[in-house]
Amino acid sequence: MIFQDPLSSLHPQYRVGWQIVEAIQAHERVTKDVARRRTIELLGHVGIPQPARRADDYPHQFSGGMRQRAMIAMAIALNPRLLIADEPTTALDVTVQAQIIDLMKQLQAEFGMSIIMITHDLGVLAGLADEVMVMYAGRAMERGSRRTVYRNAYHPYTRGLIQALPRRAAPKARLTAIAGLPPSLIRPPAGCPFHPRCPYVFDRCRSEMPPLAAVEPGHRSACWLPVEQLVASGERST
Repeated sequence: MIFQDPLSSLHPQYRVGWQIVEAIQAHERVTKDVARRRTIELLGHVGIPQPARRADDYPHQFSGGMRQRAMIAMAIALNPRLLIADEPTTALDVTVQAQIIDLMKQLQAEFGMSIIMITHDLGVLAGLADEVMVMYAGRAMERGSRRTVYRNAYHPYTRGLIQALPRRAAPKARLTAIAGLPPSLIRPPAGCPFHPRCPYVFDRCRSEMPPLAAVEPGHRSACWLPVEQLVASGERST
């Protein structure tokens, strides 16, 4: 797993290389020398310059992007089949974000692993995901291929997210915000958790949680709104 904040995920009092060595030795019966050689190889593999020297640095001596690369090296040290990335680019500037995404795509192809990317950034998903699941208040709202979800979104929450994105065609246009506030997860609303903010809400939404059901082949949505009604409104193309 790659955690959201590498600075708080790496122990500040231990050298970066030692922490990766420890992870390897915790799962494999290898000597410290073997684990260190693999650690240096991994750090070089993820793009950290002078990996033999940088392995002996502490986390605060790494930049944000380098810390995230070190976390990726630790995550792939045991050749996982599944990598879970929890907001891995949140604290990084746009240029470094693109470098980290490119690195993850490269490693995915090289190691043959699957990646679950948890993010609020739809732009990051657009460059990486094959399939997208949109969640709200811990519940799945919509699921489908990246192309389907981005170009033919069905659920009102998904459409709200996409409409809130800046558009190249109208760079000075005001962004469209989703009305209201996210619900409390301690006391979530009954029925569909999005209903207090949904422009299409009706009585059934307030009392019953809709299932994640097919609206077209390979495309599922958790919404009581009939597809025909949404198409008739002119907000969704067929």
